[in-house]
Amino acid sequence: MKHLKILALMAMAYGLILISCSKHGTNPNPTAPKVKDVYISGRINHDTYQAATYWKNGVPVDLSDKVHATFANSIVVVGNDIYVAGEQSLGGNLTAAKYWKNGVVTTLSTYKPSCSANSIAVAGSNVYIAGNEYDDRGTQILTVPKYWKNGIAVNLHDGTSTDYAATNSIAVAGNDLYIGGNDDIGGLYWKNGVVTRLVDGSNRTSVSAIVVVGSDVYVAGYVAAVNPTGIGVAAYWKNGVVTRIGNGTTTSYATSIAVVGSDVYVAGNQSTGGRYVAAYWKNGVITSFDDGQNQSFPNSIAVVGSDVFVGGYGPQGVVYWKNGVATTVTNGTNAVSYSLFVTTK
Repeated sequence: MKHLKILALMAMAYGLILISCSKHGTNPNPTAPKVKDVYISGRINHDTYQAATYWKNGVPVDLSDKVHATFANSIVVVGNDIYVAGEQSLGGNLTAAKYWKNGVVTTLSTYKPSCSANSIAVAGSNVYIAGNEYDDRGTQILTVPKYWKNGIAVNLHDGTSTDYAATNSIAVAGNDLYIGGNDDIGGLYWKNGVVTRLVDGSNRTSVSAIVVVGSDVYVAGYVAAVNPTGIGVAAYWKNGVVTRIGNGTTTSYATSIAVVGSDVYVAGNQSTGGRYVAAYWKNGVITSFDDGQNQSFPNSIAVVGSDVFVGGYGPQGVVYWKNGVATTVTNGTNAVSYSLFVTTK
């Protein structure tokens, strides 16, 4: 579950501000957007508890009760309101899906094994959250993928068709609701509850993020070749047609996607010298953030004008890159990030 969270909770459709304009030197367009605030959600490991936390321009805000382990998996900001989706643990594997609006918590599920709220989107007065709830059938525990609309749960299936299924990304486009996820067979997304599978021949696929632009549906993830090497290759799908962007010789993953005009930006990592290194691809061309020492795990991408933001973490702590330049938000391994959101002015 935590592996899924690291790979997939992080790129959230309403968590990406996708704006296209030119901005080099003097701005030829005085109305072009400029970055106002950078928000990052995640957790901080304290001595006695793990705290769901978000950072606004590097300043942490603790959302936890300072007793139980809590996680902030996804963040979106609408006007003056800050929405964060995550979960709280009672110990062991008993957790409850929750979300916070301006620090006030709402509980979405009862405490069951590994319940989670993984991605959040806000459209008008409606709050949509994609997550999972586990259903104990006695002989086995099945994952039930679902979403909550204003706190009301809707199952995407009843947990009987597969032993495993999970959601990890949500997007709202007009009256349509899109949710990306995975099950025992591979990567998929639901549009208003109807499943579309993401395929690449006979290879296994995995979905980490979804974004909708107009009538086009973009999904990021990876393809695992059916061969002895099992190398994962970063990829994205546009309306079901796959484009591989990893080099295919070293393992790569895509964790987040943003689309601006005709340009497709995908964040992820690629194995380099035995280390996983943060990177993003613009129209398939890779930009790597290799410092020559640390591994790094990106999970979010946002594009504002000509600026590309990639959020992630590594041994150096929580970090984000703006046009390849790193800003360290925390020092060391006591904190992890899951999602990034950039507001404009």
